Amino acid sequence: SDHSNFDGRIAQVRGYEGTNPRETQPGGVESAFAPQTIFGLGGNLLSYYFRPGQTVADLSSGSFGSTHPGWVRSTRAGVIFDCVGNCPTPQFVIDPSAPNFAANLAPAPTNLPPPAAVPTGALVFDSFARVNSTFLFEGRGGLGSTEGGSAGLQTWQTGQSPDASQPFGILNSVAVLLSDDTAVAWVPTGSSNGRIDVRVNRNRGRWGGGINTGLSFRVVDAKNYFFAYTTSAPATPGSQILKLGYYLNNARTDLTTGVAMPSTWTTLRVITLPAGDVQVYADGTLVFSTTSSVLASATGAGLFNNSAGLGLVNRWDNFAVFNAP
Repeated sequence: SDHSNFDGRIAQVRGYEGTNPRETQPGGVESAFAPQTIFGLGGNLLSYYFRPGQTVADLSSGSFGSTHPGWVRSTRAGVIFDCVGNCPTPQFVIDPSAPNFAANLAPAPTNLPPPAAVPTGALVFDSFARVNSTFLFEGRGGLGSTEGGSAGLQTWQTGQSPDASQPFGILNSVAVLLSDDTAVAWVPTGSSNGRIDVRVNRNRGRWGGGINTGLSFRVVDAKNYFFAYTTSAPATPGSQILKLGYYLNNARTDLTTGVAMPSTWTTLRVITLPAGDVQVYADGTLVFSTTSSVLASATGAGLFNNSAGLGLVNRWDNFAVFNAP
């Protein structure tokens, strides 16, 4: 690029050589991955570019059995060209506040805004307003525990061992996807009658980030649960559709796959009743309803990510559970 898209500093990156392996999957270039330091031997990056000199040394694992030392490149009039002899030299600064990525030492936690107030009548509430939890510095991710509600603090469950990398994490007070796959996370809701109103906000950013979100409900475990999520409408760029269904013994059944969502909305909301009724709302608008007795007595609820390739697309904020009317 002949301009900078970054405001701040780059701490960790991951590069590739030749064909990007993520391009073989739909949405693969947007998928989540564990970052690695630019100083790590074996990373696919021309690390020696970050020191003065005319040539660069490829410290990656190489391509087709060989490494590729080469010339430093730059841009002129938007075109990349060789700049041997007159390349701008890198500028180095010592910043004591920066994380020590070379030594794999995490920085001290930053100050966080206080969590949002627990809504009146909430059984469970989580605004995810706590320290970031990602794969950085050998982190495992994870959502920790909810913040409040009459059901008490609840630990998020994923069906994964606590020692394993978790599919969801927290970044800047928003729940984000860390794994590159279908994923579910849930908590017990404390409901005594199975009449549950489950809500979560998407968190829209620029360039299409955070435009979708998803809920799980009637959750028994990681193989048995209902889901409702939004996704981009294939025929109408910029629009979203709703999909709803369930997993039973890890086998998926769709109940609807193409309900149009309103042009603007913030909160995805599902009401589920023990008689089998399911109602899905976008903010206050009912967009779909159906009846299914499958798992109707299950009271777990949480987050849902529907597929790989959604590391930038899906966001979850202000998760809440109420007793349904």
